[in-house]
Amino acid sequence: MRFEDRTVCVAASGSDAGIACALNYLAEGAKVVLYYDEPERVASLENDRLKLVRIQDFKDAAELISTGEEIAREYEKIDVCVAAITRPDSDKGIDMSEEEYQEMLKTISSGTLFFIQPLLKNMMDHDYGRVAIVMSLAGRINLPGVSPAYAAANASLGGIVRNIGSTAGVHFVTANAVAVGPLSDGSYQAGTGDVQGIIKGHEVGTPEDVAKACEYLTSELASWTTGEILDLNGGRFMI
Repeated sequence: MRFEDRTVCVAASGSDAGIACALNYLAEGAKVVLYYDEPERVASLENDRLKLVRIQDFKDAAELISTGEEIAREYEKIDVCVAAITRPDSDKGIDMSEEEYQEMLKTISSGTLFFIQPLLKNMMDHDYGRVAIVMSLAGRINLPGVSPAYAAANASLGGIVRNIGSTAGVHFVTANAVAVGPLSDGSYQAGTGDVQGIIKGHEVGTPEDVAKACEYLTSELASWTTGEILDLNGGRFMI
């Protein structure tokens, strides 16, 4: 099993993608710590290698930092960190209030950063780590109908990945992102146009598709890949 004897921390909010990642790592032999804020998404999860950690508010940096520090002390060595934190876009577009704009950025951007921060310190101390961030395709290209806040929040995740990749590489820590199109659970829907993929019968992605992409980016198969964004959208966007 690819992740046997590894400790993996996953943050899941607003999507089943993070849940799928946690289950996939468990199947690959890892010990998994799953941060969550929606009890209904994890109600059926049970495994002796799974620790569930309830987060009251992914916008609360202090809560995320203190939780991460506690997890790092408990497990001593964190090997993999996967952030899949999202929320639905607003249909108000450019007319949203400052409060709504800040809530979007604090959930997606700040929530991701401060989930990773204390775990990254642990990885750097041990000279090994793999970081993966799940982001929306809306942070990668222009999509008609996407709000400025949603686009900005997701674009910032690409910046976080590149920053971690460039600063933590000397500690053998890699960081990469997966930019996803719409998923079958209704998450990562963005824009008013057609954002489905071109693969017949698989126009919409699944949380499991995301889990397999994150598995690759956090495995030794991608040990020389860092600061990259893997486009996972069924061919909707190609470069």
